[in-house]
Amino acid sequence: MEIDHFLILLALNWPWYVLFLVLSTLSLFPFARRFTLSWYDPLRYAVVFAMLANAIPPFLWATQQMATEMLIYFILSETAFWLGIATFVRKRAPLSDIGIHNEEHFVFYFFIVCFTLYVAFTLLSYVMFGIPLFMDKSRLSVFSGSGGFGILQRFNNFFSYFVIFYIFHMLHKKTHKTFCYLSIVLVTMFLIFSGSKSKFLMLLFAYFGYKLFYLGKTPHTSKRIIIYLGVGVLLALFVISFQVSRQGGEAFDSVVALITRFVASGDCYFYAYPNDVYQSVELGNKFQYLFSGLLTSMRLVSYEDISPSIGVQLTEITRPYLAGENTGPNSRMPILSYLLFGWGGIIFAYIAGWVTSFCMFRLPRFLPHGIIFGAYMTYLYATFAGNVTDFTMGVSNLFDILLNLGFIVVVAYVFTNMTSASNHKMLGA
Repeated sequence: MEIDHFLILLALNWPWYVLFLVLSTLSLFPFARRFTLSWYDPLRYAVVFAMLANAIPPFLWATQQMATEMLIYFILSETAFWLGIATFVRKRAPLSDIGIHNEEHFVFYFFIVCFTLYVAFTLLSYVMFGIPLFMDKSRLSVFSGSGGFGILQRFNNFFSYFVIFYIFHMLHKKTHKTFCYLSIVLVTMFLIFSGSKSKFLMLLFAYFGYKLFYLGKTPHTSKRIIIYLGVGVLLALFVISFQVSRQGGEAFDSVVALITRFVASGDCYFYAYPNDVYQSVELGNKFQYLFSGLLTSMRLVSYEDISPSIGVQLTEITRPYLAGENTGPNSRMPILSYLLFGWGGIIFAYIAGWVTSFCMFRLPRFLPHGIIFGAYMTYLYATFAGNVTDFTMGVSNLFDILLNLGFIVVVAYVFTNMTSASNHKMLGA
């Protein structure tokens, strides 16, 4: 079912949608209230969008667009997934007492390296592939067929978090204020140019990580966040209105598009369930598909040997005129787990939730405490919170996570040795 048809169905049966949206919100509200820390917490946003998405399947069932069997599976799979996530969230791991030797002596130079590479990689990608905001094709396909230049974005995923994280540190220490504010403006421009409507949340998430993983404090919600989210909505409207205007739309269409974006948080469901479209999705080797993002990034498997993503296949089936565009909805757990393992996917859903919970809430005890790994843990936390939306994306991100860990280890090792050598010379003098 295309989104236009779904919106018509919703308009004709809106009381059903409102009812199931309320029930979906009530079902996840206890989790959001008890296990997320504030509106700075990336997990809270994942839960909110899950509330919106989870209203779709029962709505489709009530309007006779979905089989009862699949509704039962949806409920069991989502329940198992959230039970898995709740495994470690009750007892967040304390920060490690171990730190990087002499980090305070070289962390500023580490920041300069990351900031320089972040700006250079971003500008280089603009020159080579264009600015995503101004491109007609999906921003997700910018590096498709780039011959390996996608590695720029893989590094920038961490660099952006570290740069913002360290800017907050300098503001906390009240140093280099002018540079900090100019850098925030530059980073915000890059986030807008990315073409993503939610990228601005990275600023919130970096602040959350700085407070929690470096200062060891709970980042409580404040009045400032209401102002920031208001500005964020305006930025999202700007991005959408710009994209809509390029397609010949008017200003009001951007508002409709933003509202539609929230309603369509569960777009994979109304793509997959009506007319049993999900049965037409072919994943080939299930193991290869699940780990395809990791295997192809490591060049262990060719892209040609991997089936297109579930979202891409659903789009090509329901909207054949978009074939080849490499765009589509995220594969939420009930869809992914059923297509991989059938009813056995309920067990997989719990395991996926357990793994997500471990990575988000137990890893801090294994990582050194400090600015560098505080930023790295923030990057991990926000990345794994995305598993709620699409677990396969989280698996794909494992390569980026290991790549950036290697970068940190190598650069920190070099700076540590340089600092130690400098200290020895001073002592010798």
